[in-house]
Amino acid sequence: MTVKIGSLFAGIGGFELGLERSWGNAETIWQVERDTFCQSILSKHWPQSIIYNDVKDITKDKVKPVDVLIGGFPCQDISTAGNQKGVHDGEKSSLWWEMWRIARDFRPRPRIIIMENVANIIRLGGADVVGSLAQIGYDCEWTIISARQFGAPHLRERWFGVAYSQSLRGQSHRGSTKESQEKRKTRVHPRLIREQYFGDGPKGSNPTPYTQRRGLQKHTIESKPPKWETSKMSQYRDGENGFGWSNNGVSNGREYWETTPYPSPFCRVDDGLPNRVARLRALGNAIVPQCSQWVGDQILKSGLLDDLLEDK
Repeated sequence: MTVKIGSLFAGIGGFELGLERSWGNAETIWQVERDTFCQSILSKHWPQSIIYNDVKDITKDKVKPVDVLIGGFPCQDISTAGNQKGVHDGEKSSLWWEMWRIARDFRPRPRIIIMENVANIIRLGGADVVGSLAQIGYDCEWTIISARQFGAPHLRERWFGVAYSQSLRGQSHRGSTKESQEKRKTRVHPRLIREQYFGDGPKGSNPTPYTQRRGLQKHTIESKPPKWETSKMSQYRDGENGFGWSNNGVSNGREYWETTPYPSPFCRVDDGLPNRVARLRALGNAIVPQCSQWVGDQILKSGLLDDLLEDK
């Protein structure tokens, strides 16, 4: 089976790119993005995906249901560099409630919702986001990860939240094969997985001060957590730099950044490059694919997608 992804606030597709690399057998079937330049990038790399202009127009009768809903909703009213009006009063960050509406109306799908925003959301708006998800039947976990953890020259700390339907609690693997029986025997408490994989950042990297201070101790959902399982589908392969990792043989860790000049000569060009301003703006707003791929790997380890990917 294929994991169907729907992407809100898609930008140039960094979020879905990382998840597709992680899960392999996944397909982004629709994306929502209003910027025309970003739409051209999405059309080039996801020609089969349907692009919609406005998140407010996304309703259950207009788009196909998806297994996973993703979105890096606007951060302008949350960031310390912005007006900090939050998710209620902020004109742009209040679009979170459109993402929440879609998740609510599309139930019982999506089974997983993945969100991204600036690290300051822990202080401003995060409780509202997590609490509103709990109201419609989703438990949520989160952490702060940085592009620097993947060898990037810049810090770029970002909050990633993973919400999963409460109906998935205690989900067991299908089938009665010996392999399935062995998988069930390896179940561990989810807190162990959160601390090992989410709390300390990507394997082979050092946690940022933010991760050390915050980790997942801000997890506020008091409901009983599901029984998670370490999946064999996604195993890190230690490389020379700690994690030359990938499910599908694609190397997207430190090796990429080490071969990329810094600062980029692209940023120093002042003429002769078409759409330069639009490109820089799109890159500045983009999600680092290496980060979302790592998040995708943790979801694989949780076992929440096993029934969809078991035939992979």
